[in-house]
Amino acid sequence: MSTGTGRRCLPEPPAPTPAATVRKTCGSCATTSGVGGSALWRSSTRFSSPTRGGCGEQNFIYDLDTVLPFPCPFDTYSTEAFRLDDSLHPEFHRKIRMIRADLYLETFASDRSHMKDADGKWQKPPPSYPCIETADSKMNLDDFISMNPKVGWGSVLPLSDFVRQFGRQTHLSCSVKAQ
Repeated sequence: MSTGTGRRCLPEPPAPTPAATVRKTCGSCATTSGVGGSALWRSSTRFSSPTRGGCGEQNFIYDLDTVLPFPCPFDTYSTEAFRLDDSLHPEFHRKIRMIRADLYLETFASDRSHMKDADGKWQKPPPSYPCIETADSKMNLDDFISMNPKVGWGSVLPLSDFVRQFGRQTHLSCSVKAQ
């Protein structure tokens, strides 16, 4: 994005920011969908990094599960990766669990049991690094992907509220008008 002075708004390195968990999401740019398709996935984590400066505030999404730019401006991400809930069966209307990144890092735990089949065999080879655990838990993934606001950490928002809250807030000084 240009400021009109030849400068570009570029993302700064991520700082502790919200992490969002999406459950039952239909995305049009998921890498698992192939070209031009849609994918339905149970959960996915994205990180938003706000950038401030002469161009106003812009959030960036760091998502390794899409073919979109990395990082991707929030507004581009929200229009390209998500479809409107209007075209989805109500069962698949999206909700976002917002969790502060520092709280996520302090509390998230996964023993990788969700990566095994009914016989306890790995569906795909597990990562080589150790499982993530805390002093209080070895596995609490379900608390993070639950869209029940009474479960887990953070708050649960409808997708539309999430997009309104984190979409670009452009300052007048950054507007570029056609001459």
